[in-house]
Amino acid sequence: MLPVVVLWLALNALAMATTLPGCPAPSRLDKSRWTGEAQWQAIQQAGLHYGRFDIHVHNVYDLRKDHEDAWYTRAADFLHIRTRTWVVRQLLLVKPGEVANAQQVYEAIRRLRRQGFFRGADITATSCSNGLVNARVDVRDAWTLKMDTSFGRSGNTNHWRFRLIDANFLGTGRTLVVGHVKTIERSMNVLEYRAPTFLNTDWTLDATYEQLSDGRVESLNLARPFLLNTTPWSASLSVLDQRLHLDFYNHGARMVPSAAQTVFPD
Repeated sequence: MLPVVVLWLALNALAMATTLPGCPAPSRLDKSRWTGEAQWQAIQQAGLHYGRFDIHVHNVYDLRKDHEDAWYTRAADFLHIRTRTWVVRQLLLVKPGEVANAQQVYEAIRRLRRQGFFRGADITATSCSNGLVNARVDVRDAWTLKMDTSFGRSGNTNHWRFRLIDANFLGTGRTLVVGHVKTIERSMNVLEYRAPTFLNTDWTLDATYEQLSDGRVESLNLARPFLLNTTPWSASLSVLDQRLHLDFYNHGARMVPSAAQTVFPD
């Protein structure tokens, strides 16, 4: 009987040691889908509201780990511009004052991890008081500056592509693409811009401008996706303006018909 009592006391002491200050003890779950689910389930059952979110943005490499501590990783961390905290705050699906919900925390973590400029993300409860739960948001940046190049030759014509892509331009979470593309048909200068949060809303923005050797193409897409199971609606709006100056040929002779003229081959 004594060993059983000792074991029970030890388990209770361990549970008390792992309980966050002022927060309910983690719920007992048969299988957790993610780290921290048991704690957030208990917080939800207690009816707490979100309090303060402390955001911590970590550099690309964790130099405390031996396998990540090298001269090139230190150089990358030195050159890298960290994501601004306001970008993380805009991407958070949970806001101070709302009722805590474990499923929403899970979806908020997934949304952060889906961003191409993060290697990892987590939201951890830190303390509870006065009906509020304070949390810590940790994200680790990814190296986002990339160069996209290709070269080929077909039909006695060279075709190539050169683009610079930064999926976290100046730490703003915005994607900027600039480049030049040469195909068999035409050459083009390309400019692309993408924002995961447009004007601090749930809307996303995707804009493209292509200056072609025979015209231009402009496109704009605004979308509000389903982010949570409580999101009532979604929408998408796309606009395309394309102007091309196409050449027509008749038996090898280049012809430029007028708008009211139709040319048929002999």
